Amino acid sequence: MALKSVYLPHPEPEGDRLRISGDEHHHLTVGRAAVGETVEVLNGQGGVWTTQVIAVGKKETVVRVVEKRYVERAGPDIILAMSLVKPSAFELALEKSVEVGVTRFIPVIAHRSNAASGRRSDRWTRIGIEAAKQSKRYYLPVVDEPVSFANVITMEAPTKIVLQSEMEQH
Repeated sequence: MALKSVYLPHPEPEGDRLRISGDEHHHLTVGRAAVGETVEVLNGQGGVWTTQVIAVGKKETVVRVVEKRYVERAGPDIILAMSLVKPSAFELALEKSVEVGVTRFIPVIAHRSNAASGRRSDRWTRIGIEAAKQSKRYYLPVVDEPVSFANVITMEAPTKIVLQSEMEQH
């Protein structure tokens, strides 16, 4: 059985106890977390608390902190700028790119972008959190606000690989 992970941006232990409520508690109850089960609590900035479930209630899960550690950021920053396409395809690309290690995701407003995709930053952040938990990424990805292609091209980066497709209509 895979180790469950929950995201708490600012875990506040009370002694050796952490209280998990809201969406993360719901995530644990849907996953049938049981007393005695080990759960990782991530803060998205490299902090990892290994915990053991001691109580699962209707409104919260209480865990006991067994170990706290800090995981150093490994590897280079990988930035992916992607055109705003159909929302379901864009969100799938966001999820999968975070799972394979993209550290920053930049939505690009292109000539034929789906304008409706431009107002979904809260949803994109949640998708990034879920993908990071799923793939045991201890740092949350940065999801920028949509920008133009011209802005992306002028951004500073040690290396850039640009893929662009243009279709001419006759």
